[in-house]
Amino acid sequence: MSRTGTAMAGPSGSIPLIDRPLRVAVGGMREPAVATLVEYLRTRTGNARPPVASPGAAPEHEFRAAAEASMPGNARAPRVEITGILRHGAPDLAGLDALRTADAVVLLTDADTGLTPALCQQVYLLAQLRVPRLALAVDRLGDSGFAEGRLHALARELADFAERVGVRVHATIPVDTDRSGHDSTSAAPSPGYTGPSLAEWLGTGALEHQTEEDRPFRLVVHAQAPARAQVPEPAAGSVAARTPDLPSSPQTSARHTPQPQTAIAAPGDRAACAGTVASGRLCSGARIRAQPMGRESRVTGIFGRNGPQQEARTGENVHLTLDPPLQLPDGAIVSSGEAPALVADQFETRIFWLTDEPLFPGRRYAARIGAQRAELTVTDIKYQVNPETLERLAADQLSADSIAVCNISLDRPAAFDPYTENPATGRFVILDRETDDPLGLGLLNFALRRAQNIHLQHVDLDKTARARQKAQRPCVIWFTGLSGSGKSTIANHVEQRLHLLGYHTYLLDGDNVRHGLNRDLGFTEADRVENIRRIGEVAKLMVDAGLIVLTAFISPFRSERRMARDLLAEGEFLEVFVDVPLAVAEERDPKGLYRKARRGELANFTGIDSPYEPPEAPELRIDSSQVDPGAAAQRVIDQILAHPQPGTST
Repeated sequence: MSRTGTAMAGPSGSIPLIDRPLRVAVGGMREPAVATLVEYLRTRTGNARPPVASPGAAPEHEFRAAAEASMPGNARAPRVEITGILRHGAPDLAGLDALRTADAVVLLTDADTGLTPALCQQVYLLAQLRVPRLALAVDRLGDSGFAEGRLHALARELADFAERVGVRVHATIPVDTDRSGHDSTSAAPSPGYTGPSLAEWLGTGALEHQTEEDRPFRLVVHAQAPARAQVPEPAAGSVAARTPDLPSSPQTSARHTPQPQTAIAAPGDRAACAGTVASGRLCSGARIRAQPMGRESRVTGIFGRNGPQQEARTGENVHLTLDPPLQLPDGAIVSSGEAPALVADQFETRIFWLTDEPLFPGRRYAARIGAQRAELTVTDIKYQVNPETLERLAADQLSADSIAVCNISLDRPAAFDPYTENPATGRFVILDRETDDPLGLGLLNFALRRAQNIHLQHVDLDKTARARQKAQRPCVIWFTGLSGSGKSTIANHVEQRLHLLGYHTYLLDGDNVRHGLNRDLGFTEADRVENIRRIGEVAKLMVDAGLIVLTAFISPFRSERRMARDLLAEGEFLEVFVDVPLAVAEERDPKGLYRKARRGELANFTGIDSPYEPPEAPELRIDSSQVDPGAAAQRVIDQILAHPQPGTST
């Protein structure tokens, strides 16, 4: 429940109280005022700890003690740790992390400005991130001319919106950042205000907060041992643990593939794994399960920075010695045996998109789930959320600052917990595949049931057998370039000559495919991404059938061409850039498309009002303004036949 000036949980909130500094994030519209408020919190909060429940105390007693502490004059100022300053407007990853790890958030506004759309967005975000407490600090209340009435009006507005988004504990408290002392208890603009100061209200922050140690045990495995950890030397004749296979994609680059750590052997045929405890606590002798591989063991010893210890607790870097030994890869999750992490590769998620470059379904991104690396594809944007009205909106792409519920697919199984159950293992960061720059933050809702019901079916005949039968090396020849560059013409010449030489081929042409498989797609950026995704998957199946596949598509985006390349094994993808100056392509214009685009009759046309990203390192570049189609085709064939074909002499 809540009321103007103070807020606290009811007796039903029996979550243990915390005994550490309160983590507080602060944000607002005016940066100087926010800086003043931060300084106030740092100087006016004290060393008092939040009230701690006595062992076995009834929830009603906890509630009564906190309620008494929240009364003006009784509340003790707690120790406060400022976790972050939230910049006004669009959130960034640092701001979202500051919200995620905070026990309370203070948002500053002016009395005349009130609860702005940007503040509503931040309130919505903290609700999604399950921040326990929110204070709306109202500045310049005396300037509004109706201080008490305005304060109550803002309190009602906050209460209404907080209830709609699910923030249970909140308060509206006057502050004065223009006064040097600005203790809001004594210097509040409204003489009718009788609630606690901001610092005093934060003193009740122990209520409604579940600590990381209350959650199931999760240790994130690191390849390197913690500094100064003391682990017994290997015993003579100790047996090295075997490395279990971490499910992975053969097409994923080595940079993104977790590498097995070097096991540290210990007496008694035990092996040690090093890592950081993300949540919970674990005692020596407990059973554990290593995820996502699903192997079980028992903890025979715990070693911290100062040597052996009986318990591993949240935030500590430790070695665990295990029996039987497990050699675990970097990023694996060690869970308690009674409540292990879940494992899946498809999820419903909430995504906060942070960058100007739009997110498109079907495009591949890198992802970091804890310390686990994977390739991520958004398979469906279920709906976008307007954080001010909470309206659900249809969307085929996400722009900067968008919030949406999406289905995603990973290229490998990952260990996780739903974010609502364990934030430490329920979040992920979406990264640029080239630069590793963060693009968005995601929260895992649940694993999709189809991820558990669908499995790869083993077949006896494989790509190698089919290729040997055809006496050829299957591959994809991916022609890319502007409309009118000559892609289809050259690809057609190549296929004719390969056919005469006895090779088994298939040509996928952009126009032909759009009459059937992709007839439902247009030419927006989102549809272009999906168009190439489908072609890449079809080409992969044809390569598996042992064919030489030729594709002739504009395929304007590097990310989608790389996605198609990553579907195939090393050496099976040959990118042919059919290069031509735009002026030459326009002069050719066999279909009259450039003329229509120039007249504004054709939107999203590549080279005119939609970009083309030329390949940076294609296997072959052909300037079709300088080479005739026959000569260009021969260059492609020479490239294909440069590699020995199965069943032929070299």
